[in-house]
Amino acid sequence: MRRRSAASVASFVAVGGVVAFIFWQLRPDLLLAHTTASGGDMGAHVQGPAYLRDHLLPHWRLTGWTPDWYDGYPALTFYFPLPSLVIVALGLLIPYVIAFKLVTVLGLLTLPVAAWALGRLSGMRDPGPACLAVATLPFVFERAFTIYGGNIPSTLAGEFAFSISLSLALVFLGVVARGLETGRHRALAGGLLAATALCHVIPTLFALAGAAVLTLMRLDRRRLRWTLSAAAAGGAVAGFWVLPFLARLAYTTDMGWEKITTYRTTLLPGDLRWVAPPLALVVTVPLLLVLHHRLRTCEADRIKWWAKGFPHNHDRDQRRGVRPRAPGPALERQGPALLVPQPVPAGRRGGRRAGRAGCLDAARRAAPTRCGCPAGGLVPCRLAVGHGVG
Repeated sequence: MRRRSAASVASFVAVGGVVAFIFWQLRPDLLLAHTTASGGDMGAHVQGPAYLRDHLLPHWRLTGWTPDWYDGYPALTFYFPLPSLVIVALGLLIPYVIAFKLVTVLGLLTLPVAAWALGRLSGMRDPGPACLAVATLPFVFERAFTIYGGNIPSTLAGEFAFSISLSLALVFLGVVARGLETGRHRALAGGLLAATALCHVIPTLFALAGAAVLTLMRLDRRRLRWTLSAAAAGGAVAGFWVLPFLARLAYTTDMGWEKITTYRTTLLPGDLRWVAPPLALVVTVPLLLVLHHRLRTCEADRIKWWAKGFPHNHDRDQRRGVRPRAPGPALERQGPALLVPQPVPAGRRGGRRAGRAGCLDAARRAAPTRCGCPAGGLVPCRLAVGHGVG
C-alpha cells in the first residue's frame, strides 16, 4: 500500500508539473487579461460563440444564418459547435474574452491528463501513464507545423477545436480499452466519441481507427458487439449536427489543400529526430515484456493441461513403482486420454530415463495451449512426472 501511494503521488506530481509548465509557457498574465485574442484565424473565431449566445441560443437554435460576413453565411453549420458552447457557458461566470482565451488553450492543458488517462484505463502499470503525459511535451511544443492542429502554434492560430478533440479522443481510446476487457462503460465511450466528433472531425477519424485496432487485437463476438454499439451510440448522439454537415458538404469552400509527399520530414521533423532513439526503446521494451509474459502464460497453460491429463492417484502409483508413460504418436491422434500409467522398475535408471523421455517427447508434439505457442518445454513434463523421477 505504501509503494502504491508513493507511485500515485509521483504520477500526480509528474502530470501536474507538465500541465503547470504548459500553462506557464502560455503566459497566464495575458490569458487572464481583458483583451481580445488574435493571430492567424483566431480573430475570426471570436465572433462565433458571441453570435451563438446573442442570436441563436435565444431562439433555441445551435446553427443559423449570420449577416456578419459576405452577404451572410451559415453560422456553426460547417464548423464544430461544442467548443463554442463551452465558451458561452464559461462566459456566464467570467468576462467573455477571458472565457474565450481559456477555452482555446483547454486542449493543450488537458492533453497530458488525457494521455495519462489513456495509460491508466488501458491497464498500463506505473510509471507508464505518467510517462505518456510527459511524452506529450515534445508534440505540444513542436514548431515544424503551424496549422495541422494539436501543438501550440496551431492552437494559437485558431485550431483550438482540434486540440480539445484530440484530448477527448485519447480518453475515448482509454475507455474503449477498458470496456473491451470488462464489457462496461459503453455509454461513456459513446458520449466521448460524440463529444470528439462535435469538436473536430480529424481526431474523430483517429479515434475510430484506434478503436478498430484495439478491437482487432482481441477480436471476438462480444468485443465486436461492444465496439459497434458504442460507435453507434456516439453517432446517434452527434448525428443531429454531423448528418446535416455531411449532407451539405458540397456548399463548403474549397481550401485547395494539396497532398503531402515529404512523409519523412513531415512525420519526423528535424528538431524532433532526437526522439527517435528513446522512442525506439520505449516501443521495443514493452514488446519484449509482452512477449515474456506471453511465454510465461503458455508455460502455465501447459502445466494446467498436463495436470488434467495424468492420473490423480500419484501416491498410489509411486508406491507401486508405476510411472506415467506417454505413447507419442497415439497421443497425437487421440489426445491426453491415452496417458496410461506404465510400470517401470524403480531401481533401473535406464527405465526412468525412458519414461521421462517418452513424456517429454509427447509434450513437445501434443500439448495444446490457448495461446497457440509451441507446446515443447521441460517444466510441465517434469512437473507431471515429478513423483520419483529422481
